[in-house]
Amino acid sequence: MLKTGLAILNAYIQTPASLHFYKRMKEELGSLGVSLECKNNSEILSYICSSGDLFAKEIKKYDFVLYLDKDLYISEMIEKAGVKLFR
Repeated sequence: MLKTGLAILNAYIQTPASLHFYKRMKEELGSLGVSLECKNNSEILSYICSSGDLFAKEIKKYDFVLYLDKDLYISEMIEKAGVKLFR
């Protein structure tokens, strides 16, 4: 079974280092048969604001989340939804 992960980046501060880290993780995980998608935290916030149920449904599509942001509230919601989180 193919695993799918989600990388969450800051919507407003995307440094070359964070983008490079995401690209390298995507390459390395891809070589292991794991796909990694990328969204920024503002996209995740729109799910949270519209409905908690929608957030849980959307986030549970992923086997894990690679969290590359500093917002603790979003990361706590991801963990409470039962998705493995890597900070």
